[in-house]
Amino acid sequence: MVFSSLEFIFIFFPIFIVTYYMMPARMKNLWLLAGSILFYTFGSLQKPEHVVLFVLSLVFNYLAGVLLDRYPGRILFLFGIGVNLLYLGCFKYWLHVLPIGFGFYTFQAISYLCDVGQRKCKADRSFINFGTYLSMFPQLIAGPIVKYPDIREQLLSRKHNLENVVHGLQYFVLGLGSKVILANRIGVLWTQLSAIGYESISTPLAWMGLIAFSLQIYFDFS
Repeated sequence: MVFSSLEFIFIFFPIFIVTYYMMPARMKNLWLLAGSILFYTFGSLQKPEHVVLFVLSLVFNYLAGVLLDRYPGRILFLFGIGVNLLYLGCFKYWLHVLPIGFGFYTFQAISYLCDVGQRKCKADRSFINFGTYLSMFPQLIAGPIVKYPDIREQLLSRKHNLENVVHGLQYFVLGLGSKVILANRIGVLWTQLSAIGYESISTPLAWMGLIAFSLQIYFDFS
């Protein structure tokens, strides 16, 4: 499931956001965590083992953060970072399989352990809060990597008002337009040129394809 899909726009997002605002404050992070795992599960229906890997990553990095906070030291710090890198390298370079969002949530976990290990922040003792931080679906599959100290206070307490909702919807609509109207349409040119073959196109057409691909990537991520 991607953000530009009809399933997300008309089913998942409305149900999720309405239920979120109906939840009491103490339950909102739990619902964010549950909704994010559900979102990830929808995207991994063909590979349910990827959901298991994701949950294992959540559990491991939560425990690694708590232990590193309680027993600071280079060995435990390197162990936590090393396991994440081994985890990533094993699937990407050995098995040649990369689950959805695997790189983003792995590097975000590494940034969290780095901040805890360097005493820039305390480890979160709440698995729900930590899981919400690492799995939040708006940035789970496409980033950006969010540093824990930047949103720690919002995980503990945040205010909701109509103005923020309007701003959020504006960002979403602009992002949806960038993706569907610009990135997808511009990407058609790159796809067609790739199908023709590089040896069969002129230099101006090659430059046009290069610019089209660059703009596609830019608008896709912006």
